[in-house]
Amino acid sequence: MNAADFFSVINEMRRSGSYVSNSFMSRAQIEELIFGEPADKSSQILRKDGLLVFLIDDPDCVRLNFYARDLDCLKHIPDIMPRLSKPLVADVVGKAGDIEGSARALEAVSFEEYGKFIRMSRSPLPEIRPDRNLLVESAREEDADDIVQALRCEFDPLLSRIPTRDQMTQAIGNGDVTLIRANGSIAGFAHFDRPSKMALLLRFFVVKKSYRGQRFGLALLANTFAEYPPSAACTLWIGTYNSSVGFYEKLGFKRDGMVDYIMKRKG
Repeated sequence: MNAADFFSVINEMRRSGSYVSNSFMSRAQIEELIFGEPADKSSQILRKDGLLVFLIDDPDCVRLNFYARDLDCLKHIPDIMPRLSKPLVADVVGKAGDIEGSARALEAVSFEEYGKFIRMSRSPLPEIRPDRNLLVESAREEDADDIVQALRCEFDPLLSRIPTRDQMTQAIGNGDVTLIRANGSIAGFAHFDRPSKMALLLRFFVVKKSYRGQRFGLALLANTFAEYPPSAACTLWIGTYNSSVGFYEKLGFKRDGMVDYIMKRKG
C-alpha cells in the first residue's frame, strides 16, 4: 500500500459518520515514518473489513494505531495481528466521556486498561521565584545516557514514551532539556517541547528522591517559564497513579478533561 492509497482508505472511513481512530499523527508524520525514504522498516500496515492498522516497533513494546469505520470493526484486530515478541499497547486519547467506547471495544478483543493519564494545563504561567542558590544549566550531549537511565528508573516505558539516546541527544541539541547538578551528578532535570512562542509541553520532569523538597523542581520550572511571556500556556500529561498531581495543583494547574487510556493486550 502506498501513501495515496493509505490516506484514501482513511478518508473513505471518515465519511461513514461513525469513524474512530486513536492516532493523532499528522499526515506529514505518517508519510515520513511509513512511506519516507528510507521508510521505517519496523512499521507494519494491516487491513481488514473497515479496519486499518499500523504498528510501530518501539524499544519496549509495539504500539498499535487504528483507523476504523466504526467501533464494531475493532473486533477484527485479533484476525490481522502478527505474532509479536513484545507487549502490544494502544493509546486511546480524547475527552473524558467521549472515548470510553473505544477503550471498551479494545477490552472486548483481549486488551486491558494498563494505566490512565490526565492532562493538566495552566495559563498564565505560574509565578515562581527563582532560587539563586541553585544553578540551572542546559544539558550537554554527554548527559544523554544518564538522563535516559533516570527516566527508565522513574517511569514504566509502556506508559511513558521514554526517548532513545538519539532522541534525547536531539532534544538536548535543541535546548529543550535543563538540569541541576549536585555532588557531581544530575540531581534533577526538565524536558520541555516548545511548539510555539506562547506554548510549552512539559514532557519529563524528574528530581531524584534525595533532593526532593529542596526547591530543585521549582527552580527547573522557573528557569524555563522565565523565557516565556507570563500569558503563555503550559500543558502536561500525568498518570493518575502519580503523587505529583498535588504538586501541579498547588501551582495552579487544572485538569482540562482530556484523558489517555493506555490499553495493553493481555498475555
